[in-house]
Amino acid sequence: MRVLVRAEHRTLSEADVHVGAERHRTGKSGQVAFRLAAGPATVTVLHVGFRPDTINLDVIGGLDTLITVDLVEQPQEMESIVVTSTRVAHAVEDEPTRVEVLGGEEIGEKTETHPSDLTQLLLEMSGVRVQPTAPGFGTASIRIQGLPGEYTKVMNDGLPLLGTQFGDFGLTQVPPLDLRQAEVIKGPATAMYGSSALGGVINLLSRLPDNENDLVVNHTSLAGNDAVLWLAPKFNDHLGMTLLTGVHDQRETDVNSDGWADVPGYRRVEFRPRVYWTPGGGVSVFGTIGGMSEARTGGTMPGAALPNGQPFPTAANTNRVDGGLVGTVPIHNDVLTFRASQTTQWDRQDFGPTTWYSTQNGQHQTLFSEATFTVPWGASTWVLGGGYEQDKFHSPDLIGFDYTFDVPGAFVQTTVDVSRHVSLGLAGRCDWHSQYGTFCSPRASLLVRASKLWAFRLAGATGYFPPTPFMDETDGVPLARLVPFNTPTIGTCSVSLCANDSGPVQTTSAFALQAEQARYASLDITRHTGVLDFTASLFASHVEHPVYLSDLNVFDERPQLLNAPTPTDIRGLELFAVYAHEPLVVLLEYAYLHSTSFSPFSNEPTELPLTPTHSGGLDIAWESDETNTRVAMHLFYTGAQAVIDDPYRTTTPPYSTLGLLISQRFGRFDVYLSGDNLTNLTQTHYDPIYALSPGDEVQWTTPQWAPLDGRTLNAGVRMRF
Repeated sequence: MRVLVRAEHRTLSEADVHVGAERHRTGKSGQVAFRLAAGPATVTVLHVGFRPDTINLDVIGGLDTLITVDLVEQPQEMESIVVTSTRVAHAVEDEPTRVEVLGGEEIGEKTETHPSDLTQLLLEMSGVRVQPTAPGFGTASIRIQGLPGEYTKVMNDGLPLLGTQFGDFGLTQVPPLDLRQAEVIKGPATAMYGSSALGGVINLLSRLPDNENDLVVNHTSLAGNDAVLWLAPKFNDHLGMTLLTGVHDQRETDVNSDGWADVPGYRRVEFRPRVYWTPGGGVSVFGTIGGMSEARTGGTMPGAALPNGQPFPTAANTNRVDGGLVGTVPIHNDVLTFRASQTTQWDRQDFGPTTWYSTQNGQHQTLFSEATFTVPWGASTWVLGGGYEQDKFHSPDLIGFDYTFDVPGAFVQTTVDVSRHVSLGLAGRCDWHSQYGTFCSPRASLLVRASKLWAFRLAGATGYFPPTPFMDETDGVPLARLVPFNTPTIGTCSVSLCANDSGPVQTTSAFALQAEQARYASLDITRHTGVLDFTASLFASHVEHPVYLSDLNVFDERPQLLNAPTPTDIRGLELFAVYAHEPLVVLLEYAYLHSTSFSPFSNEPTELPLTPTHSGGLDIAWESDETNTRVAMHLFYTGAQAVIDDPYRTTTPPYSTLGLLISQRFGRFDVYLSGDNLTNLTQTHYDPIYALSPGDEVQWTTPQWAPLDGRTLNAGVRMRF
């Protein structure tokens, strides 16, 4: 018996065809063949993005049979979670590369507990940590499995719409209302997504047009207000659009009355329309533009002063404009996909009293383009592609920090069904970096389905990262206080380059950074038992030439970026379990990290700072369909962390935070009340936030290793119309 699978009068590859215990996947011809005994048989056809189809028939002995199955596109009714971050849409359980997915109620829950930004979105994923980086500005970065935040690549619908490096303010400037799913790939994904994905990839997938609209109005006990609108008109079967727009206002708040703004103030507006066009024949076009403007203030409160008697206010103005386009065109049984985007961001940051280094203006620009050709070939699917990315920074106030990185690249990846129980994923990419040279990065992943209950994934990868002046350690620090980043210079510096308070100085800067390079391996063990899913992961990272910010420069007593003489090594274990039996869902996660890195203070290997050895969380949600009531509780534990450049301690105490959400639906309205950090745990309960003496005259606070804002209550209404 031969089975031909079609959709819209074209053959369909990558369809799973089941007959009894046998399973085959269609190739370019859209066909598979079975040898069957005479008698009744059931044929089931599955494909990502289409409604499943089942046919019952009687097989007649000695007679060949051809069955044609026409699938109907209907992605919204699929129960299986589909991931696209590996460039080929697969059910998550069939993907050799481990992709962790957050979606559905979890994203809706975060919209009601934190509608203004993404700082709470990924807390339930083991090994993913949101790390505050600059107490004066309230910024944060995403660290995956202990690696620095600048290594994490964040995309929107497969496009870097928030820039090449997502750290700094990006995490605090994106509301979650328009998201339907967040996909996370841990470990170096350079082979798939280039240099800025050394630590992993987070792909934020947008909600599609469905004629369902939302309005969220929220107020917090710390003088914060949010109003976010989501519109999703679908004009016909081929054309639809969405619109996200919001306004946010947060007042500066001094929680413990010490004169420092524990919660920085900000005012922000955002606007993002998206257009979806599917004219037929498998062709699809997606386009978006976006704009965001924010004014942020922090530091000392009005009328307050530092221990030296002087005020130290901080301010940051950010304006961003971006645009992106994704197109898909079938060519016979193959698929051509192109992606392109451009992002321009203008920043102005003010640090403390007016001095020659207190104001920093800069323009950051990212250009991205990529074309891929997807070719089904027998039991495998190949993706051939090439692209170009440009990362550019210019500042009129800084000399020696402008840079332009041009990075053309070519890659190939394949997914092979070796057998019914074994799948193999291979990827390789070569980049020609204009500053750091040529790098070729492989990645391999193996999926073994030992049974319906057990699955094993083994992965190995390498990658590289091109250093820039923007990293966790420099967030919140005036770049003018650092030794220039780019071309080494010898001679008398200009005032804006390396002057001190007495004027220009004679200096020598003779260093050149190398690209950071990593090796990674992981083993994932998953057990599915229906109501209980469990995953255990072992992983190891080894980073050569990691970049750090020195304590003092030996020539002119100014910090500079240097490659460490010793590597950074991380070994870890992650455990994640989900119990789901309506109306109850329980999530339990735990992460263990053992790390060593170079310390600029002791010049010896030490534990990675601000990286807890033990961390975990418990999330319990109960939802009643009869009463439309949802109650969720979150308990997070953060173990001891090493800290450096902290006058009060070298190791922090462990702590826990508790959150609660109560939501009740009344027709089209969801009314909710939520509380974060109900234990009212703050870092200033242990130590002052002020350092005993400033670091390089601008770092007046200690590193932030615990919350500063204390207990926060949110109340709001979500209207669906």
